Amino acid sequence: MDETIEDMRRLAGVIEAWLEDNEYDRRRARARHALNLFKEAGVEPARVARAADPSHAATLALGLYDTCVRTGDLEHAHLLNRIAAELTEAM
Repeated sequence: MDETIEDMRRLAGVIEAWLEDNEYDRRRARARHALNLFKEAGVEPARVARAADPSHAATLALGLYDTCVRTGDLEHAHLLNRIAAELTEAM
């Protein structure tokens, strides 16, 4: 579970880094909402070296979702599903 939280923190961090790097991108609103979903769930973004655009971040979220479902962590799986949907809408 701790590993899942750290993975989610890194994912939130890559979204946050992308937002900082893409001030005028039309996908910002959906990416910002995805980041806010993390923060509302108490997952603070980790500092990361590289940003991920919304499509790559959605892929990462779905990978984490799959891991959570396999381990029975349905609370985090639900959160990651919402985040992946939000990021997919951004594309």
